[in-house]
Amino acid sequence: MSISEATTDAILQRLRTVGQHHRVIQLKVGIKSLKEDLEAITAVIAELGSEQVLLADANGAWDLETATQAVAGISDLRVLIEEPCRSYEDNLRVSQQAPVLFDQCIADRDAALQAMADGVSRLCIKPAFLGGLSVAADIARRASSAGVTVRVDGPWCGDIATAAIAHLATTIPASSLLCGCDLREPLTLPIDLGVVQTPRAGSTAVPARAGLGVVWDERY
Repeated sequence: MSISEATTDAILQRLRTVGQHHRVIQLKVGIKSLKEDLEAITAVIAELGSEQVLLADANGAWDLETATQAVAGISDLRVLIEEPCRSYEDNLRVSQQAPVLFDQCIADRDAALQAMADGVSRLCIKPAFLGGLSVAADIARRASSAGVTVRVDGPWCGDIATAAIAHLATTIPASSLLCGCDLREPLTLPIDLGVVQTPRAGSTAVPARAGLGVVWDERY
């Protein structure tokens, strides 16, 4: 679940409406002032259950100084900082102070392997940006073997790409998987191909059918 509402009140309203069903909550930060971001993070933390995790996702918007100030203002162990800075080197420095989920700065397989060699403990794997499912699956296997926690994600998309992401997530041991993502979440899609299932609120599953499990509607 990703929250990008503009005000703290709106953030809390959405969180209280559907957030209780999700183990991992992503909150977009880095657009407003650091003070406002920290206030929003603090407000969300107060609503979290003991087993929930908050990803404070700056999308690389902070410089190193701001990111350092941000992590100094967050002490709750349920919070991970996602991609605080634009550069890999700055994110590596921040990760020495607080838990960091590396995202966009891991742009290809070589970057992912370098991150693991550098001791990075959390990676976001996006097949669409890393070179496809085969490359992403290889990175995921290596990450799991190295004890690295991964999140499987990607750009907002339709049923088929979402199903591919979901299938990749199912290949990762639960002990290594932070979460996957229903990439259709903010979209209104007129056609449901039946490739992603929601057995309960806040979760997704893949069908047992062959391939991606696409059910074609002959009308289209």
